[in-house]
Amino acid sequence: MNNKHQFSYSLDGQNYLECGDSFQEGSRDWKGSRVGLYSYNTKEEGGSAWFDSFEYKFDGPGGLVTEE
Repeated sequence: MNNKHQFSYSLDGQNYLECGDSFQEGSRDWKGSRVGLYSYNTKEEGGSAWFDSFEYKFDGPGGLVTEE
């Protein structure tokens, strides 16, 4: 079994760039990567983030599933 994971992103939905290094997870209790968008503020409490779009494609067991 190939246990390598790689995050990527795209600005146009066609061309994808790797985000960070690939990694392996050896824990038998690991349930997979979790996806999220957030704002992290190091200057003061609070903050906001606005995103124009977010698309999540899961190609795990059962095949590719897209929510539209």
